[in-house]
Amino acid sequence: MSREEDLIRSTTRAIASAVREVPPLRIEAAADELGTKAVAPHRQHSTRPHGGRPLRWWSWGVPLTAAAVVVALAVSLVLVKDIPNGGAVPTTPATATPSGPGGVPRYYVALKAIVVSYQDELKGILRYDVVVGDAVTGKTLATFAPPARTTFQSVTAAADDRTFVVFAVTSSTGTFAPQMKNGVAVAKSVATLSGSWYRLRLAPGTAQPASLSRLPIRPWSWSDASSYANPSPGQIIATALSGSGQELAVADIPDIPAARKHTPDWHEVKVFSVATGALLHDWIEDNPATRLENVLSDTLATVPAGTPAVTWIDNDRAVALATSYDKSGTVTGTVRRLDVAAGPASGNLLTDSTVIWSGTLAWNQSKGCFQVDAWPPLVSAGGTTISCLTWVMPSASPGHVDFDTYPLVAGRQPTLAYRATILPEKQTGGLNAGVLWASPSGDTLLVDWGGPGLKSANGSHFGLVSHGKFTSLPLEANRAALLAAGISF
Repeated sequence: MSREEDLIRSTTRAIASAVREVPPLRIEAAADELGTKAVAPHRQHSTRPHGGRPLRWWSWGVPLTAAAVVVALAVSLVLVKDIPNGGAVPTTPATATPSGPGGVPRYYVALKAIVVSYQDELKGILRYDVVVGDAVTGKTLATFAPPARTTFQSVTAAADDRTFVVFAVTSSTGTFAPQMKNGVAVAKSVATLSGSWYRLRLAPGTAQPASLSRLPIRPWSWSDASSYANPSPGQIIATALSGSGQELAVADIPDIPAARKHTPDWHEVKVFSVATGALLHDWIEDNPATRLENVLSDTLATVPAGTPAVTWIDNDRAVALATSYDKSGTVTGTVRRLDVAAGPASGNLLTDSTVIWSGTLAWNQSKGCFQVDAWPPLVSAGGTTISCLTWVMPSASPGHVDFDTYPLVAGRQPTLAYRATILPEKQTGGLNAGVLWASPSGDTLLVDWGGPGLKSANGSHFGLVSHGKFTSLPLEANRAALLAAGISF
């Protein structure tokens, strides 16, 4: 298989949500209260498609000429949880036990693609709403629409199954895709993008099962001409909420004078207080052999989609940062640890971090966790394992998908968590599969697999994997439409 074929086959078709609309809830009153209408963004995608953690659509039978025009939509899952209105948070950490079966999270928050104007596959105008759901009953609890000229872009979670933080991007023009000429953004058409964060708190069984309010973290801005080769200063790459729900880690391109030139070489990780918005830690580096954005990267509002590059690990004592670098087709992936509990308030991102794992990433899709289009990996909260999948999908006979857990130790072999049977491609037209959530030790997973529509008719399943056994959970209608934009447990 050539590299070009591998790239094309790893793309994911953008899925417009078919879930029946639920009237948006009234959001908590605040000075910057969210509205219910929004100017929808264009879906921006790079020429480097990225198959994200939660959802893949693999089909070996699609001619390359047809596959070349498929809209690449990377899919991302992130872990999520809570925060209160006006920036006040509980004085105790968000450590309540998840209420799903086997100790897994019961509730999820997902981004739902809303098609506002659909011209063709490459020019669909979308915005992303937020949907709150119950994985045990399969019911939707609430929906939220973003403010005007804004799209929700990602969601991240604490460990209490009740607290989530949603990242939003606002455009000065209401569009998120700059005008392009010969693959380069036209300068005069460039919009200013601004990032901000909202807490989403769940109260299942009450009159108001979910509430959304803005965090006091100062938003910052960047140009929508940003790209993998030339990211804009200030561009946010990824965010992650700590397990306690008290701190938020942000990976970005630093907006400092020294980084105005050679911006791809510059990287930054900041840690903020969720309660006050105060900056607690700030690490910066100038490293020409590292990139925050993925080698294969699809973007929404210039922010990379897919698994986030930052993950809280070791009981919130540290943050894991995943980077990659492509040199003449050889891609090196690295996962580093930044100590938050004992680390400095500010410092050098390169010298103050410790390498957890580093190695060459394969271009072949079947290589599971350590492949280019599956990077960055799903790192467990324990910081010792990553989870992913491999598969065999014959055209006319049944195949299988393996859900694996890899120790982040050189030379250690993976543990097969579960092997699921999949129908042949001839019957389904491809495969959707993903690890949606992993326990801190990586021995318990929430997974799904099946045909592209994730419907019972094409052998689709969703549920819990633990100790080699699979426990089925309700497969919500049109779950694929939620996974296509991003879902978090």
